[in-house]
Amino acid sequence: MTTTKHSMNRTNSAIVPGTTPAYVGIDLAKNSVHVHGVDGSGRTCIDRKMRPGKLKEYLANLEPCVVGLEACGRAHQWGRDVLAMGHEAKLMAPQFVKPYVKSNKNDQADAVAICEAVQRPNMRFVGIKSATVAGRPPCSCAMPRPTPREPATSSSSPGTRWTWCGRCNSRFWPIVLTRAYPTVAMSQEDRERQL
Repeated sequence: MTTTKHSMNRTNSAIVPGTTPAYVGIDLAKNSVHVHGVDGSGRTCIDRKMRPGKLKEYLANLEPCVVGLEACGRAHQWGRDVLAMGHEAKLMAPQFVKPYVKSNKNDQADAVAICEAVQRPNMRFVGIKSATVAGRPPCSCAMPRPTPREPATSSSSPGTRWTWCGRCNSRFWPIVLTRAYPTVAMSQEDRERQL
């Protein structure tokens, strides 16, 4: 019997039924979720695509294991849900997962890479934010500021009218003190003297 390259790949990564995963990698997408799991010896035992609504039910039926997620806005909520189900949730920054992608970038390959990366002992993980921290608005220096009184010129690029905060590294509108508005920088006594 001759085997082709594609059939060999399918048999090498065949799903082993009846084994419980030790590590699970989940790639969260907008409308679908890819789940890839391996047992303690590295054999694939889960490789599924499902809707996000079905993921909680699916994870609740699994034995406790290590679940890896790529850190993003929704991953912190999923991490809290995974912890509540009794699993160990680990979030990783996308730039640390990318070296483990073996083929073209797609959701299934990302799930495999996340599962591979979560097994590494020297991987750096992101802490899971609590619900209060995740829902908190940014610090006051990043809150919306009134726009400067000067109109934008056509020669100015969009980035030149913003200033970066050194404390939280966020962008905000600067308070512009110009000669056109000298009363802003004057004290009350100086204003009375001018009148």
